Amino acid sequence: MLAVNLTGPMLLCRAAMPHLRAAGGGSIVNISSGAGLRPLPNRTAYCATKAAVIMFGKALSIEAAADGVRVNAVCPGAIDTPLFRTSYEHSDDPERTLDEIRQRYALGRVAAPEEVAEAVLYLSGPGASYITGTALAVDGGRTFH
Repeated sequence: MLAVNLTGPMLLCRAAMPHLRAAGGGSIVNISSGAGLRPLPNRTAYCATKAAVIMFGKALSIEAAADGVRVNAVCPGAIDTPLFRTSYEHSDDPERTLDEIRQRYALGRVAAPEEVAEAVLYLSGPGASYITGTALAVDGGRTFH
């Protein structure tokens, strides 16, 4: 979990920085999780690695600012993907389990992948030119941080 969730993004950022410096700046958007903002039971390692991605981005944003590079994180909640569906489809009552998941979110639903992609696009673009070191919750109101 550490290798995929934390070491991977760190290595990618390290590889990207020389190119971003040479280009005169740019934007990095790491993918964390709402679980990095508000922990979930029985997922200690996952929550810890996703919280570490957030702090890594905050620290890197300070170091990279002089080079014109912004660093942020998107923290999604539940996203309707095949992997997410496995979290409830094999339960005794999949519809009840999905309803319980939905109830954790103020908006009462899980996100479409495109909704998370839009947040990444925003943080990558010129409209977010004065945003760095932030962790944007895209979680339908689960964390309210």
